[in-house]
Amino acid sequence: MGEKYTTQTATIQAFGLVLKALHYEDLPSLLQGRNREDVRNAMPIENEVSYRSLYFWYKKQEHSLRTYSYLAYANQTPIAFTALTDIDYRARRAEGGLFVFDDQYQATGMAYHIILCREIIMDYLKIETLISRIRRENSRSIKFCESYGSKFVRCEGNMLIYASERNVRRRALKRIATLAKLEQDFQTYLEGGEKTCY
Repeated sequence: MGEKYTTQTATIQAFGLVLKALHYEDLPSLLQGRNREDVRNAMPIENEVSYRSLYFWYKKQEHSLRTYSYLAYANQTPIAFTALTDIDYRARRAEGGLFVFDDQYQATGMAYHIILCREIIMDYLKIETLISRIRRENSRSIKFCESYGSKFVRCEGNMLIYASERNVRRRALKRIATLAKLEQDFQTYLEGGEKTCY
C-alpha cells in the first residue's frame, strides 16, 4: 500500500466537517479529550492516560497500516477523535472507535457526520465489516451503534461486541444522511460519485 496516508485518506472534507490524519502536534488536544471523565468512563480502561503513554501509542501506530487515526474538526476546531484499528485487509474488517470531546457538539448528531466521513476512508481501504467494542453499561453508545446497522455479536468481559456489514450500514447511513439533509454529500462520496479529498 506504500505511504500510509495518501491523498485519499489524509484529509476528508465532507458532511460538514473535516477529518485530518492524527499528527504528533495533535497529541495535546487528543490527550485533553481522552482524559475527560465522560470519555474515560466509556473506555475499556478508565484510567487517565499520561502524555508519555499516549506518545508511545502514537509512535506504535504512526506507520502501521493496521491503524488509521483522525481528529474531526468543525470550524477549524478539533471536536472528536475517530480511528480504524486492527485492520485485517484479507478479511476486509476493522474495529472502529469514536469519541466527541467538545461539549458544544455533544448530543448534536455530529457523531453521525464523523462516521459518514469515516465510511469514505473505509471505502478506500476496502473495509466491509466494522467491529465496535462498547462498555456494557454505555446504553447511549449501544443505541448509536445500532442506529447505523450494527448487531450484537458477543460479550467479552464488560465489553459488548457489535458488528455491521457494509450494505446494511450503508442503508442506515443513507437514511441518517437524508434526515440530516446531507443527501448530496452521501451521493457524491458514498454512492459511486467522484470522491474528492482535500
